[in-house]
Amino acid sequence: MHDEVNLILTDIGGVCVENPYRILSEILYRSFGKDSDLSYETMKSLARKLDAGTMTFDDFALGVIHSTGVPLDVVSFTKLHDESLLEKKDVIELYLRVRRMYDLRLEAVSNMPEHTWQMLSRKFGFQEIFDRTFLSFRTGILKPDPGIFRLVLSEENSSAQNCIFIDDSAENVKAAEASGIESHHFVDSAGLRTFLERVGLKPD
Repeated sequence: MHDEVNLILTDIGGVCVENPYRILSEILYRSFGKDSDLSYETMKSLARKLDAGTMTFDDFALGVIHSTGVPLDVVSFTKLHDESLLEKKDVIELYLRVRRMYDLRLEAVSNMPEHTWQMLSRKFGFQEIFDRTFLSFRTGILKPDPGIFRLVLSEENSSAQNCIFIDDSAENVKAAEASGIESHHFVDSAGLRTFLERVGLKPD
């Protein structure tokens, strides 16, 4: 099947990096005794505006600080957030190996704010990893809106049958599949490897 697939579309948060809001919520619990589930849900709720580019990162930080009552200022919160950005090296290496072996394009389709993208580029060189990025702070389109998949296919002059999509959100996977793109609900790198092999992209 690899003769048909020429484009891998992947989410970033939760797939290529650990979910920073989950990690940060655990830090707030360990450091200040704040309910980690409440902190996480607060961040997820505010992140919709942040990812869409309609809220600054400073305002996001203030919103979390005020909602959770953590004794932090914006600078301290931002430092903790940035330290929570952890690369999943096994996933990145798997993607790069398959891209090299089968001469594919690797592109990111992610709900992501500008601040986080800048940090990922600075820490891990993500701007060099992907052939192209469709990030929500630029496109203004948040998954699972099917408009993001229409945009990608149009911009790449590609058909859904030539793409695969990977995301850790079942809702986003469902939206991609509804657009005709074969997709994988990411849990871990072992499952990703199995999916890639199934579509004919054996990484070894």
